[in-house]
Amino acid sequence: MSKYRVTLRIVHPECDLSEFDYILGEPATRSWVAGSERLTPTGRKIVGTNPNSYRAYSIINENTQVDFADAIESVVGKLEFHKDRINEILDSEGIMELFISVIDTNGVGDNLHWALLNRLGFLKVSLSLS
Repeated sequence: MSKYRVTLRIVHPECDLSEFDYILGEPATRSWVAGSERLTPTGRKIVGTNPNSYRAYSIINENTQVDFADAIESVVGKLEFHKDRINEILDSEGIMELFISVIDTNGVGDNLHWALLNRLGFLKVSLSLS
């Protein structure tokens, strides 16, 4: 069982981000398009419309049996092939981040090599920790 939950989150004020399903080779775990009706995760309607487009991809969850750094490396490798498109999105007020939540605080410790962090920085992917 993983000690972490890692989600790649992408936000943009207007672009449809569904192309990332293809880029990452998997469907988003949560998504909406700017201007669409707001819904809860269970599909219940909420008043208003979504101000931004959003996509989230589960990279590691509590059931994942993969090394933390290897999972991040895999995502970075997929994103690097599409760096120009990612730059277009991020240069037009988009945001891309790896959101890392610690599930098990007992004996947590991992290492992301500086070279991998450099690749994330080159892609302009932020890290968020919880």
